Amino acid sequence: MINRRLNSVKGGSRRLGWRILGRSLSLKRPQVLVTLLSLTIGAAVAAMLLNLYGDAQAKMTREFRAFGANLILSPSGMARESGNPAEVQDSLDASLMNEDVLEEIRRSGSEARRITAVGILHAVARARNATDRSALGDSGDPVIVVGTDFTLLHQLYPAWRLSPTAAVGGLSEAVIGEQVAEQLFLERGDDLELEIGVGGASAQIRVKIAAIVSTGGPEDGQVFLPLARLQEALGIDGGISLAELRVDGSTQEIEAVAARIADAFPKLDVRPVREIVYSEGQVLNTVRWLLLTLTMIILAITALCLIATITAIVLERQREIGLMKALGASDRLLMGFFLAEVGVLASAGSLVGFGLGAILSRFLGVQLFGIPLDLHWPALPWVTLTTVGVALVAAWSPVRVVRRIRPAIVLKGE
Repeated sequence: MINRRLNSVKGGSRRLGWRILGRSLSLKRPQVLVTLLSLTIGAAVAAMLLNLYGDAQAKMTREFRAFGANLILSPSGMARESGNPAEVQDSLDASLMNEDVLEEIRRSGSEARRITAVGILHAVARARNATDRSALGDSGDPVIVVGTDFTLLHQLYPAWRLSPTAAVGGLSEAVIGEQVAEQLFLERGDDLELEIGVGGASAQIRVKIAAIVSTGGPEDGQVFLPLARLQEALGIDGGISLAELRVDGSTQEIEAVAARIADAFPKLDVRPVREIVYSEGQVLNTVRWLLLTLTMIILAITALCLIATITAIVLERQREIGLMKALGASDRLLMGFFLAEVGVLASAGSLVGFGLGAILSRFLGVQLFGIPLDLHWPALPWVTLTTVGVALVAAWSPVRVVRRIRPAIVLKGE
């Protein structure tokens, strides 16, 4: 019987507490609205910045891909006899490496850290306009011939302007730089004849111009052939001069991949393109710290707004607090009511703010990166916990005013 009555009293007290909390939230509409608005704005800005922080590396890494390779692989000397395709074979020239090494390096990548590897073979040739021989003399102009998978190379350097943009895949097709096109009076669809010296003899290659590339660099004076076609002309089986790699990730991750490749293939010289690697890492670190600093500043401003608003709420409700104290309510209970009220408002504000912040981050993603940012769901618990924590910390000092309220003084004359 006694336990039943105690449980009944506790249940009634709990229901009464919820009713008082609900009444408190509904009666003080202006102050509650200001508090909720402050928390929502703070949570929205924090969510926006954390969404940018969470997705910035992936999107900025995609932007940095336009700068090209960040690792260069080249042979460092004559390889010892071995069946390992990672090492330069005895049948190849000492200045070449085996292209099979690239497949092993690609397989060592992952979804999170994709490795793009392009093999390149260089040669010197004399080029002639085979469509209009009257344009040039019979001797031809010396050009650098590059054997590679041009489609893959263009993915590595997406900033290169290709005209037309059609894919280049045929063994009898070539891509030429705009400088070569001007010198030899070549256009798309014309025939190009290349004479490449091989030892004491020479090899003739006739290709059709599939596209003209403009890079603003030395590539404008080069001719790009399919790798297999140039290897066949030079009598080289599987040899390449060097390889260009693009490794996705931070500076530390790129250096770790470079060290791993150097350990796995000791006959290769692995050199990071430090201007790209360290510039990318520095920019990413700067952006991260900027976003975190802005988040902390916004939360600090939100806390200051809450202190002022909650202090005003407590002072306006002095008579109510005094009456409840006169009826037997303790300081701890009254402080708990105020903190619970702030906690409910902070939880609601954080959820609404997270939604608004996600919308803002997608808008900024379009403005900064040209594509909307993905919603970073791991930021939701951080935004909620941070908003509630900041709200409770900011409310603690004003709520302690409850202890100094004396019923006899505030209810005098009632």
